[in-house]
Amino acid sequence: MPKTEEEEEEEEEEEEEEEEEEEEEEEEEQQQQQQQQQQQQQQHRSTPSK
Repeated sequence: MPKTEEEEEEEEEEEEEEEEEEEEEEEEEQQQQQQQQQQQQQQHRSTPSK
């Protein structure tokens, strides 16, 4: 069965939304990694050197 134009448009929109979600997830992961790195650096600095 041939698809109607509406169906095709809906599918395209869904695909775009999925892509956006994936990008957001990737960004969040990167931010978390950066935070972890910063925390580690702070810990090193805060330990008193004897």
